[in-house]
Amino acid sequence: MPDREERIQKDREERIREERIRLRALKIWREQGCPDGRAREHWKQAEREVGGYDGREAGGGNPTD
Repeated sequence: MPDREERIQKDREERIREERIRLRALKIWREQGCPDGRAREHWKQAEREVGGYDGREAGGGNPTD
């Protein structure tokens, strides 16, 4: 089991990653003319572009529709 410092670091990295995904999804949305109903698609695309913790493709985000 990770110690407290490791958990804190992982949580911080996850928050940073999610913020990068959120900002990229927003940019994609704006670039596409702000279309309605495509938040999940933009989120998934942003996840792929941002990647995971170690540079691999990421998966399983939660877009806010």
